[in-house]
Amino acid sequence: MAALAKVDDDTFVPCLRAQKLARGIGKFLALTSRELDCLCLGALLHDIGKQDIPCEVLNKEDPLLPAEWDLIEQHPRRGWEYIQATELNDVVKEIILKHHIWFNGKGGYPCAETYGKPCF
Repeated sequence: MAALAKVDDDTFVPCLRAQKLARGIGKFLALTSRELDCLCLGALLHDIGKQDIPCEVLNKEDPLLPAEWDLIEQHPRRGWEYIQATELNDVVKEIILKHHIWFNGKGGYPCAETYGKPCF
């Protein structure tokens, strides 16, 4: 939480909203208590990798340069790597890694082949 909170409010507040939305959807889907906890924690921590992105890139109002987009697209992988040192559930780790992968697995980032397995 502390690492996420220090990124900036434009990252932290949406993560709190994502967690609240995930809880509502999870309850609607009648997830078990454990499943709901994993979903909510993954939603809260999904942008933890943004702590490595300079604020001037995160808050840039002009269009991002290709190198800046590269930094943005690395945040799921960086968050996943950061969280590997914890004892968090693998489902939470997968949410962090794959939160920008399209539902059908045919787009988004990071590239699934980087991790030796398909997105879904």
